[in-house]
Amino acid sequence: HNAFLEKMVGRTMSVLVEKALPDGGEGYSDNYLKVRILDGAPCRENDIIRVRIDGIHKDYLTGGIN
Repeated sequence: HNAFLEKMVGRTMSVLVEKALPDGGEGYSDNYLKVRILDGAPCRENDIIRVRIDGIHKDYLTGGIN
């Protein structure tokens, strides 16, 4: 599973925001991978945003709004 996640680092993905957080948000990519948006940008639930994936934490991807 981690090998597949590692292949996503550096890519830009569309993410459906399911949970807005004070420092970003959480959601799922179009291929059902969990993504945490960490750049502090405001996210609204149910928005689809472009996220540049820059890392992996445990079982999910991390990135910032592209």
